[in-house]
Amino acid sequence: MKNASAATVAILAASQYVKCELYDLTLTTGQVYRFTNFQTPLTAAIYPSGTAHTYLTGLTITRGDLTQQVGVKGSTMDLTISPQDSSPNAPILIGGYPLLQACRYGFLDGAIVQMSKLFMKLPSLTGGVLDPSPGAVGWFLGTITDVKAGRFSAKLTIDDYLVYMSSQQMPRSIYQAACNHTVYDAGCTLLRSAFTVTGAIVTAGDGAHYTTNLTQADHYFELGGITFTSGVNNGLTASISSFLHSSGTIVTRFPLPATPGVGDTFSIYPGCDLQKATCSGKFSNLAHYMGTDFVPVPETTLDGGTSNPPLQTRGAQAGQIIGSQPTGRQTYGQYRV
Repeated sequence: MKNASAATVAILAASQYVKCELYDLTLTTGQVYRFTNFQTPLTAAIYPSGTAHTYLTGLTITRGDLTQQVGVKGSTMDLTISPQDSSPNAPILIGGYPLLQACRYGFLDGAIVQMSKLFMKLPSLTGGVLDPSPGAVGWFLGTITDVKAGRFSAKLTIDDYLVYMSSQQMPRSIYQAACNHTVYDAGCTLLRSAFTVTGAIVTAGDGAHYTTNLTQADHYFELGGITFTSGVNNGLTASISSFLHSSGTIVTRFPLPATPGVGDTFSIYPGCDLQKATCSGKFSNLAHYMGTDFVPVPETTLDGGTSNPPLQTRGAQAGQIIGSQPTGRQTYGQYRV
């Protein structure tokens, strides 16, 4: 069921309106970008939130057919986005990078997209002014599952949340050595804010290599994130691939769009490799560890799946537990072998 204001319902009943689409893009880092396929920027709210936001132009946005129906069948929306170099808002930057480059770097992977439709009275009925006050109708909400960036455009595949009902592995938790939780999620129970510390840049070689005044142990911040709170990269977040205690050296997974300056401040938090030793030694959270380290993988459980199985006597059944003795013979028809 879609929520629409009384004003929107009245506009639709009159069958005379201007329609456009609004797109809210929320990255996994929490950064939000808003665009419209209309000719001019619009300031509108998604009914019934009441909070108005500005939706920018600068992108040519086209989408494929979108089928929705009552029930639990999931839908997929395909978007093709092309930057408009001639737009006054050009270049469109995502995380500090031009859109297509950000797509190649993986910034849009797993991002949430909400598409809403805005219905407005014809300008001839409002004195030549477009009135977005009726509010937009939330039409589609989903997660980006595939990104393909070309020279001039990017193609996004977005699945709504109902798709997960058919694609999600059940039960969710599987037997594996690594923890089934993600650090700082509800199952992990840890709060990211409790492990976040602040620091400052001491030296910087480029946008991906710099030293800091941090003194934590080697590798402590690896797989975590760093968010700058001042300087040319203020507000930008990068994933950490390496941290060394001796020099406070940080290497990020992708370079920031600009080299940080000496004294630039940041907040930083550690990540987790989902291993038992890390959960215990680094986070002291073993009570919520959800890995099954002592369950052997299938290849080592059955002798039929190993490259060097134990010697079996003639007629023994294949697939015995390693180290066990044959317990019977296999019969084929009337012949016993």
